[in-house]
Amino acid sequence: MPVFRQPTGLSPDHRWAPRGLRACVFCARRLWQEDMHEVFLSGPSCFMQNPKAVAEMLAWEAYHAVWPDIPAEELKASAVSLPVGDAGDERLVLLHRRRVDEQQRVGGKEVARFSKRVAIGLLDEYKQKRT
Repeated sequence: MPVFRQPTGLSPDHRWAPRGLRACVFCARRLWQEDMHEVFLSGPSCFMQNPKAVAEMLAWEAYHAVWPDIPAEELKASAVSLPVGDAGDERLVLLHRRRVDEQQRVGGKEVARFSKRVAIGLLDEYKQKRT
C-alpha cells in the first residue's frame, strides 16, 4: 500500500513541504496547502477555459449589485486588474489581492494557491444564476 493511502496519513518525513494552511486566491478561505494547486491566472497558460466569463462573475460590479451598501470605491480598491482576452482587455475582479503579485497577475508565473474545489463550486453557482 502506498504511503499516502495508509490510514495514518503521511508522516512528516514523507511530506514534500511542512503542512500548513494557505488562502485561496479566489475565495480567500484558508485550506490545507496540499488540497490546493498552482495555476496561471492569465496569459497563454491560463487555466480558465473562458477567462471573460470568470472575470464577469468576479467583477466588482457584480458584487456591488448584490451588496450595494459596500462603497464602489472600496470594492475597486480591493480588486485585481486581470488581463482577459488577447486585445489587452483588463477587468477589475475580486481576488485575494495579497496573494496575487504583478507577475502572477499578467501570467508570468503561477499564482501561489488556488482551490479547484472552490472554483468549481463558484462556476456551478454562476451557471445556475444564468439559467
